[in-house]
Amino acid sequence: MEPLRLFRLLILADAALTVAAGVVGAFGAEPATDSPEPGLLLLLLGLVGLVLWIAALIGLWRLRPWARPLYVGATGFGLALYLIPPYYPGSILDDFFSGLTWVGAGALLALMYYSPVDASFRSGAVAA
Repeated sequence: MEPLRLFRLLILADAALTVAAGVVGAFGAEPATDSPEPGLLLLLLGLVGLVLWIAALIGLWRLRPWARPLYVGATGFGLALYLIPPYYPGSILDDFFSGLTWVGAGALLALMYYSPVDASFRSGAVAA
């Protein structure tokens, strides 16, 4: 499979897995009784991260040079938010989709910097 096609397939997989992880997490997890509710600030930060991530995925699909650092930043921001307490213990399915989402993000990061797709971002031309 050509690298650009694989890259775009991973972009779609990242979007689908993130949505799946969010849906499973929202409907499958019961907050622990001693965990505080997430504050408004945490919810707003999550919304900002979501907007950055969507913009980065659109830019990656269109091979825009600004999209790579934006995706790196959005991924790091998402990881930081993921690690901020309160942690809601989820189901096995929730953990599975979350893990797949992070693996997909890592694969995207590797392909965008360490494959022929890298040249497409630099030149603006479509990689073969």
